[in-house]
Amino acid sequence: MLEKRAEQLPELDEPEVEAFANFLNQVFAVLATSLTRYAARVKRDKGSVSRYLNGRRIAPEDFVDELLCQVAETTGNPVTDEVRVQAHQLRLEALRVRSPSQHELEQLRESLGAAERELHRANVRERALLEAVVVAQNRATQAEQRYRQLESDWATVRYTSGSAELDVYTQPEGAQELQDEIRSLKSELEALRIELSRAQAMKYTAEEQCVQLESRLLAAENTLQTERARIHERSMAAPEEPAEPGSSEPYVRLATLRTLHRVVADLNAARSLAGTLQAVVEGGVYGLGFDSATVSLVRPDGDLVVAAVWELEENTMGGPSAMLGQVGSRESWDRLFGFSDHWGTLRFLPHERASLITDLPIYRTSGPLPPHTDDWHPQDFLCAPMYSSSGDLLGVFSPARPRSGKRPGAWTREALEMFSLQASISIGNARLRAEMQRALARLEKEQQALRASEESFRQTFEYAPSGMAITDLHGADRSQLARVNDALCRLLGRPRAALRQLSFADLVHPDDRELLERANADGSSTQLRLALRDRGHQLVHLRHSTVADPDGGTMFRITTVDPVGTA
Repeated sequence: MLEKRAEQLPELDEPEVEAFANFLNQVFAVLATSLTRYAARVKRDKGSVSRYLNGRRIAPEDFVDELLCQVAETTGNPVTDEVRVQAHQLRLEALRVRSPSQHELEQLRESLGAAERELHRANVRERALLEAVVVAQNRATQAEQRYRQLESDWATVRYTSGSAELDVYTQPEGAQELQDEIRSLKSELEALRIELSRAQAMKYTAEEQCVQLESRLLAAENTLQTERARIHERSMAAPEEPAEPGSSEPYVRLATLRTLHRVVADLNAARSLAGTLQAVVEGGVYGLGFDSATVSLVRPDGDLVVAAVWELEENTMGGPSAMLGQVGSRESWDRLFGFSDHWGTLRFLPHERASLITDLPIYRTSGPLPPHTDDWHPQDFLCAPMYSSSGDLLGVFSPARPRSGKRPGAWTREALEMFSLQASISIGNARLRAEMQRALARLEKEQQALRASEESFRQTFEYAPSGMAITDLHGADRSQLARVNDALCRLLGRPRAALRQLSFADLVHPDDRELLERANADGSSTQLRLALRDRGHQLVHLRHSTVADPDGGTMFRITTVDPVGTA
């Protein structure tokens, strides 16, 4: 019986669909049961199961998995991975032929799921690395504190025991080990920060991919719902009212008002520029009663690019979607605005003048002349220029092919003007948000670079073999040593805290004050004597470098001190 039913499969004229249906029938034959019993077993509608098996409808993924599971339970043998892969591959090929939109939807869902899992892994990795960075930073800070304490204790011992008993240049016991530990911890910390930066980059990439896939998925879902929306709109449409004088446009205001409220809400809810543009074109189709709509957006160079397209029914022979990414010059658009009919803020180009426009990406089809003068001709073109609050052109909204078959009347034109105004506000706000996000991203990168530069300078300063000091040239502590490194402390035999209470004028030999003042004045280098603690003076080579604020404000002096000999 089962083989006979398989032989009676209708001719589908779709090899991929036929191959999938044959596969399902071969698997179903293993169950050795009737269609009625199987439908009752799995609690499915018998008619739906029949349509899946004869190829009238493409079976959903869960039906295929359920059928394979039933076969495994019946035979006692698990279904191999090769069979599962073959089943789903055949299904996808059949779906691609029968319903490209559904095929794209499923592919996007699978891709979004993979991207979302990658984003989750990146988030977990980032948190782990952040915790590791904090731990490494704390360990490095504690090691530096131990080193400072060791240095302070050693300086105290030298001071109390007398300078003759201890070598000034001798490091305290354990100092070298602590320095090695600090360097090792800093290397580990830097490696962790590099790894964290990579993890954050992977996270941002995965997040951006998720946003893009989600946007495409929503668009694909809307494509599958267009027919349902069309039927819903027709069911809600009010009966035609008498036309206004001079107009034969049928009135479907009730449906339009209800859907306009929804599409304007979608405009305000969009979180990105791409989402806003998509809401605009969908609003033109569902809210204003057109079969298709496009938005051309002004680029930084002034030209306009087709950035969003929507049509009620996908055109397999090419349609508005083929224009995505095409560019029209600003001059051509301005010329179109000039010789079009002005319907308030709208611009209408009747088919009689369609041949005047040949260099713009606008969607028009061929067709016979309409029987009535107020009918919409396939070559007619309608658009709404959208401007910012400052009067700059943001883009052009172009609805096409009214479903009424008539050129828009006064009420529809007014609704279109109000909608395009709301769209221009939403697009302007979306652009501002995008610019703010880019500015914040640039600021974060600059701050990261600044922190890295400051850390590099700090390490260079602290671990330099030469003595180094920073002097603030402004403020209450002018000329006082604001910061000194370990090498200068060892050279002068003074603890860090004591040196930060002094200036070079306090340390220089009285006979060398003039040399110091001259070096301070012109930023030159010189040799002079600096006082040691209880051990005379040390002849040093002193070099100044002055650093100024970019705004010409507070200035600092960086001084390098190298020993020459003992005076």
